[in-house]
Amino acid sequence: MGEYYGSTFSTRALLERLPNSDLKVQHLWDQHQHQHNDQQSHQYYPNQFTALHQQHHHHHQQPPQPKSPTLSEAQQRSRCSSSSLSWPWEVCLSSTSHQPAEPEPSQAQPEMMPIPEPQQTFHRRKLPPPAIEFSSREGQAIFREALAAGTMGPFFRLIEQFHTQNEPAFCGLGTLTMVLNALNVDPGKTWKGPWRWFHEGMLDCCEPLDRVKEMGIVWPKWVCLARCNGAYVDARRADDKDASLECFRQFVLQTSSQEVGCSTEEGAGNLQVLVCSYSRKQFGQTGDGHYSPIGGFHAGKDLVLILDVARFKHPPHWVPLEELYKSMQRQDPATNRARGFAVLSSKQLHRGWLSLVSKFGQRFAIVCASEATPSDGAPTIQE
Repeated sequence: MGEYYGSTFSTRALLERLPNSDLKVQHLWDQHQHQHNDQQSHQYYPNQFTALHQQHHHHHQQPPQPKSPTLSEAQQRSRCSSSSLSWPWEVCLSSTSHQPAEPEPSQAQPEMMPIPEPQQTFHRRKLPPPAIEFSSREGQAIFREALAAGTMGPFFRLIEQFHTQNEPAFCGLGTLTMVLNALNVDPGKTWKGPWRWFHEGMLDCCEPLDRVKEMGIVWPKWVCLARCNGAYVDARRADDKDASLECFRQFVLQTSSQEVGCSTEEGAGNLQVLVCSYSRKQFGQTGDGHYSPIGGFHAGKDLVLILDVARFKHPPHWVPLEELYKSMQRQDPATNRARGFAVLSSKQLHRGWLSLVSKFGQRFAIVCASEATPSDGAPTIQE
């Protein structure tokens, strides 16, 4: 079989590699140069190609040739369908249905499967009553009254660091990131470049991030995580004996009535932030367990401001204090206990958790003296 020396084209190799394809040999031959080009074919393509060319030139007069021992039946049936020839000759591959030949099943390359899109998507959720949207006219009026009454103490420091959780199940990590940065706690390790700053990715000492991403984080491990990252925590569950409704109200009033400026103006009075772990079901919202900090309190209306870190779902909103307490009393199916509330500070509080912090390079070892029982799952030492 001939070979076109201007490229690495081997007709025999092509025929042998494609045994299941019909070959249509199209020869576009200029009639007035037929003899001249025929001589060229003898010069560059001797012997076997000459026989093939002669077979095409007289195919109307000669009977079909017998099968070649080196070619398949499909290849031997191939005939030239054009009355003119081209030089060099072109080989066009086609099946009997004029469609490209299908690859063998064993040789087919697997296709990359696209990531399936959710069957249903959402752009936020409507905030049902009794919650009052913070930016609504009513919500703004409540804010002005609470600010005038001096019960929006932690609001401005928290709003400086308002953080939207990075994952649907990262409400606990998003809340803690926001609070630790508002408390001006130094993480002791860098965020990016030379900057030491809390982000959710570094909050992995008490629970693997992959598990938190899938399941969220339960209350005792969240408290542990807060202490491991340098915060002083006074934590209680809503079903504890010393965690009544009036006790919770006093915690709200204490943290919201602070007179605290920016971090450089703290002095002896350091910022304290109240965080609640509660069930959304109490407020008619979708979902269940959730974490968020409390930004203020309206004593006259008995409303607390939840700075919801799931801002893709709900904006900050006011809710009745008593309903918030009931939402914390709802049992968490993961622990079979009620949820709770905690006061976080960058300095030691007068009661509750005592933390001794020792710094080793850029890491902290936290030794915690806890009021929690071993069943709460709070470890005594974390590194």
